[in-house]
Amino acid sequence: MTDLNIAKQEFIEGDWSLVIVKDGCVLQRLKEHRLVPLLRALHAVEANAQGCSVADKVIGRAAAMLLISYGARAIYTPLMSEEAKRLLETASIDVIAEELVPHILDNTGQDLCPMEKLVADIQQPTLGLKRLLQFFHDKGIPVE
Repeated sequence: MTDLNIAKQEFIEGDWSLVIVKDGCVLQRLKEHRLVPLLRALHAVEANAQGCSVADKVIGRAAAMLLISYGARAIYTPLMSEEAKRLLETASIDVIAEELVPHILDNTGQDLCPMEKLVADIQQPTLGLKRLLQFFHDKGIPVE
């Protein structure tokens, strides 16, 4: 079974919001939502993140930039934005998305997700990562 299949199976069967797998081993499982837990999980496994497979509830542009920056190899998600898919595929990352949407929206469903807005003008994923880290630092939100 591939790492992505393991991540997907764990994700679905365990009702997790995030699963990270590498070399057949589950490195992280979380039930938290949003972008900060993904960033914390990737940071926690940073040395092992290169080549990992990830299953996550929602992948938008900001999450895609994190996954590219940390060297993920394959992604499974029930919901992904079209822009995230384009970024991931351009970075040669395998993608399985159950549903593609034009944009990831905020909790009201009326506007773009704030994290998507934050990186909307950035093309290089590592610069997106830097902007996200700076944003969380400025807000006093620990990511390590």
